[in-house]
Amino acid sequence: MGKSLNWVSGKRFKSMRLILVRHGKTEENINDILQGHLQGTLSQEGKLRNKELSEELKNQNADYIYSSDLRRAKETAEEILSKHPKTIFKTDKRLRERDLGIHTGKKRSDCFPESLMRSDWGAPGGETWDEVLMRVKEFITDIKKEHSEDTIIVVSHNGALLVMLSHLLDEDYREKLNTGGHKNSEAIFLEVEEESANLIEI
Repeated sequence: MGKSLNWVSGKRFKSMRLILVRHGKTEENINDILQGHLQGTLSQEGKLRNKELSEELKNQNADYIYSSDLRRAKETAEEILSKHPKTIFKTDKRLRERDLGIHTGKKRSDCFPESLMRSDWGAPGGETWDEVLMRVKEFITDIKKEHSEDTIIVVSHNGALLVMLSHLLDEDYREKLNTGGHKNSEAIFLEVEEESANLIEI
């Protein structure tokens, strides 16, 4: 499924294998707290599911694991890394969740979700969705240059991953903002080429 692969002058582009992972479930997820740039605390369920995920991914031969530097993502990445002892691990702030400014740490029900979902609106002190898109696009551009034939695991957050996946598949992320996004400890697999990406099933 997904988009067809690109060919130019009869030669196939090099491809990068990309595995996108959302962090494990946190106590804040359970309590419907808007985390944004909060560190977050993995729940027992989240820790257990991360262990299961690390088993599922142990044969993927990852060359690099990139993670948001926020604790909930970093601890998820470290669990995956435990099955990839030779894999290079890096954190990158561009993989953080959207900064929710003054809404950070509040219950979702105490905010205005219709405003939070607008692509051009950001809470005071926070980011718009378009600003999130800019930083994840920059990250994708960089790893394409550095890892054109590598297998890369990226551990990030629901909103950032939604925008990133939409960008990779050349889709409008604004059409997906109310779809629920990615499950905690969920892995999505892609083959990424110079100008296209293709979802793959494992």
